[in-house]
Amino acid sequence: MTYVNHFTKFCVLRPLTTKRAEEVAKNLLDIFLTFGAPAILQSDNGREFVNAVISELSTLWPELKLVTGRPRHPQSQGAVERLNGVIQDKLVIWMQENKTKRWSVGLKFVQWQVNISRHEITGHSPFKVTFGQDPQVGLGSSVLPKNALCEITTEEELETFLAESETGTDTSVMKAVSATAERDEETATGTEDETGTDTTVIEAVSMTAEREEETATGTENETRTEDETGTDTAVTEAVSATAELEEEFETHIESFHDVRVTADKGQSKAADRMIYRGKHLLRPLFVGQCATLRIPHVDRGPSDPKNLLVVVLNEHDGLYTVGCREGILRAKFTAADLSAIDQVLIKPDEVPDMSLSLRTATAKASGGQGFVKCQCKTQCTSGRCSCKRQKMLCNSRCHPGITCKNL
Repeated sequence: MTYVNHFTKFCVLRPLTTKRAEEVAKNLLDIFLTFGAPAILQSDNGREFVNAVISELSTLWPELKLVTGRPRHPQSQGAVERLNGVIQDKLVIWMQENKTKRWSVGLKFVQWQVNISRHEITGHSPFKVTFGQDPQVGLGSSVLPKNALCEITTEEELETFLAESETGTDTSVMKAVSATAERDEETATGTEDETGTDTTVIEAVSMTAEREEETATGTENETRTEDETGTDTAVTEAVSATAELEEEFETHIESFHDVRVTADKGQSKAADRMIYRGKHLLRPLFVGQCATLRIPHVDRGPSDPKNLLVVVLNEHDGLYTVGCREGILRAKFTAADLSAIDQVLIKPDEVPDMSLSLRTATAKASGGQGFVKCQCKTQCTSGRCSCKRQKMLCNSRCHPGITCKNL
């Protein structure tokens, strides 16, 4: 299951054992309780399936309110199809590099790679648009030396390493200060040998300074200036630290806002390009014209055709209602989904007055198995076999390795 946020492009991938609405709803509920629930839920499985999923979600979470999006929405449909292709390619590469067939484990790493990669529309990675910061990989994202990271395994070792690093810095500073003091002392000694009179004067001044210091020490108990100064210093440091945190937080908020604004502008530009392409670059169709409709991978079986012959029945706001010899398709399509044909291969009056989904029309047109398959553990002799109930023969996708009598 591929779940994508239309704005941020952040995706969540989940392996499913079945395609039932109950299992899909449970996985969606886990996602919603982690990232929040959307207002509109779109799916390439049609409105009937989405309604079943929303009904199941409402049972699990009564406060949740969702509406079904337009079926076969051109923008979301194309984006999800391209993403599925990228996911499939990355998953194959991960399985080959790790020499394993556990694709359900690789799915998590593919999700990570997709979410941290820069998206061409938003200009940032989906992770950054969602959370406002670049992804972190533990201490690997820190500035610590790589050789030190290999040796650190516990929190105590990390604290010891940081303390040693600070001590090493302080020791270097103290050594530099000590060396400077030694050079100054050597210079002062050389000068003292040359000028004895200056030394006597310096000693007299030093004795006067000592007497003044003793006098100041005697009056120290009468004043609390130093205590007040220490308190003021602590307060000043606390205020300074708070100001730094507030400034850092405001900087992060501004950066997050800039990222979201950039993503919004990218979405608007992509929508404008799509509208321009639909109005100026694509060939417009007229009512009664024949065309071929590309069937998405999710709507056809292995033996079904990739295109379906249709005829345009109506047009409204750039969306076409089309029909085929099996009936009128419920979904509406754009000019980008249709390839016009000059020949008249089917007429509007030949289309039955019956509404059906693209998947059903494809299965009827091909006469193939479609998506029907059983998972029987017996020999498919009883009425529990889904293939037998549909009056179809079992195929290679049904219960592999088990003898079947419905062949």
